[in-house]
Amino acid sequence: MIDRLAEEGKHLGAEIKRLVAAGIKFPSTDAPESYEYSYKGETKSMSFPKFEARVHMPVAQIKGDYPKLQKTVAALVDAYQAKKHYSRFKTALSFNCRAAEYAHYKAQDRLPAWIKNTAWEDGFKLPGGKIVWQRLKLFQPVVGQHAVSILKRETTKAKQVNIDY
Repeated sequence: MIDRLAEEGKHLGAEIKRLVAAGIKFPSTDAPESYEYSYKGETKSMSFPKFEARVHMPVAQIKGDYPKLQKTVAALVDAYQAKKHYSRFKTALSFNCRAAEYAHYKAQDRLPAWIKNTAWEDGFKLPGGKIVWQRLKLFQPVVGQHAVSILKRETTKAKQVNIDY
């Protein structure tokens, strides 16, 4: 769900840029202050530990095709409002996912009682992917097909933070 919201939000952002580049302007009442996020004051780069998890369902890959929007002020405003709505919903959904990931991160040796006869495997890559995951197979529908799995990995992520942090 988070990937689907992110994908559609990315499409809407590209459409907003395309419409603005085509000369469509926001009405003065609906115009955003800015499209760009900027840091205020001096910043420095810091690295933080990052834990990421996802469910891999090979039969349910999301590849959306979205229509181009009409070159109208109404389409521009609607796309902007929808992108804001998706962003808020994605943030709330991400918080709940991150809370579940954190709970697992704090007690990685514990698995739910319904998961039996399986263990974490190292070195798994999604088809066509470069990221190396640890994988816990939940079930494999047919021999030769990818299993429905839980994937996890630990890395570090660099972020710009306030100089006084």
